[in-house]
Amino acid sequence: MSKYLFIINPVSGKGKGRKLQNKIQEYLNSNRIIHNIILTERPNHATEIVTALENQYKYIISVGGDGTLNEVINGCSLNNGTIFGVLPIGSGNDFALNLGFRKNLISNLEIICSDNASIRECDICQLEYFDKSVQKNVVKRFINNLGLGFDAQVAFINQHKKIFSGIISYVFAVLRALLKYRPINFVLKLKNDEIKGEKLLLTFGNGVSSGGGFYLTPHAKIDDNSIALTTIDFISRFKLLRKLPLALINKLETVKEASMYKTSNADVSVNGEIYIHTDGESAYINTDRIIVNVLDKKIKFITAE
Repeated sequence: MSKYLFIINPVSGKGKGRKLQNKIQEYLNSNRIIHNIILTERPNHATEIVTALENQYKYIISVGGDGTLNEVINGCSLNNGTIFGVLPIGSGNDFALNLGFRKNLISNLEIICSDNASIRECDICQLEYFDKSVQKNVVKRFINNLGLGFDAQVAFINQHKKIFSGIISYVFAVLRALLKYRPINFVLKLKNDEIKGEKLLLTFGNGVSSGGGFYLTPHAKIDDNSIALTTIDFISRFKLLRKLPLALINKLETVKEASMYKTSNADVSVNGEIYIHTDGESAYINTDRIIVNVLDKKIKFITAE
């Protein structure tokens, strides 16, 4: 059995994955680490790779951003004890930050390939909905966050109309999203609460941040068997531009229009077409209901903490 499988998204971080492939290979070879490297070739390829090869490796390392990691965790069985890792080189690396990783490639490789690497069992979440536009039931996992409304619209623009990278790209996407600014109407059922009305956004977080550093769910914890939830009331463009920067400095809890909860499941009724994103991978869907759950099984990750 080969010890490590590195799945590299070559276009992640505006082509950074392809540029760093040789450096990763050199490190692994010089340290005599048993490994294979596979580059993804198309959307959802990482999911296919993990599904086919998971039982052949002790460690599977996602090399990319949150979107690449989302594909990886959607391919794993959660049954055979495989340990996962992240080399954050994407435009959004929020989940890796929850694990303590930063942007130094060699330092991250040293941590991941250490015989004494720390392992953390993390929650994994799932959403389910029926997309009326394609007449298909969709079931998908996510590891960092799920957004509905404005932040999902921003993610859609950031994914499909990207100009820059990292947090700068996300800020520009926010400004462009303001041109088509509208509220979402929903009824959200939790175990002991029912929330409804016109909202700017509804976001579920296993991790504390999204979009490369916006702390929309600062009360989240990746291993507490629950998911954090934040709703923000619909506010004017001016007020949004004034208050959104507070999410960048982890001060969203001071915004009176923001409400925060913790739950293990949620049932969201929406009215037709809506922007949605899972770990930054966005879509525009037509549905009446979205169900969110924290799965019973956990997933093991190498941590830098």
